[in-house]
Amino acid sequence: MDYSTFIPIREIYIKAEKETGNLLILKEHAQAEASLVMFVGEPEFIAIAKEKGLIQTPRPLTHELYLTLLEQTELELLRVSISDVRDQTYLAQVHYRIGDDEFQADSRPSDAIALALHQKIPILAHPGLLKKPLSSDQLDTLKDFIRSVKF
Repeated sequence: MDYSTFIPIREIYIKAEKETGNLLILKEHAQAEASLVMFVGEPEFIAIAKEKGLIQTPRPLTHELYLTLLEQTELELLRVSISDVRDQTYLAQVHYRIGDDEFQADSRPSDAIALALHQKIPILAHPGLLKKPLSSDQLDTLKDFIRSVKF
């Protein structure tokens, strides 16, 4: 896949709403009209909020444990990419290097974002995934759909 066409994500907003659940809003920059909006579970929301410095936790979270273990290896995290959506689920990859070889691992986008924020590595999104804001009718339809989804 050609990642040179992907959009760098420089702004990540989090929003907890009773009606729709926990939202992540990813944008190229603060004034960008298009964004990638995803819904995440509570643990993933907490991990991202912690990495953004919004909350403190008394103990390390799962991604922090993994990163502590990885520090003992030669693995270097390079970037994360959000590349596609299938069956209403975003697909992400964590790109890493061991020695001279580069690899990628499948990941939930929320986990990849928490890793990227912690390690301060780039987050890239396929340009086709960023959308303009929804109209009020579209938003009502989306809210109805969200109510029907089981997390």
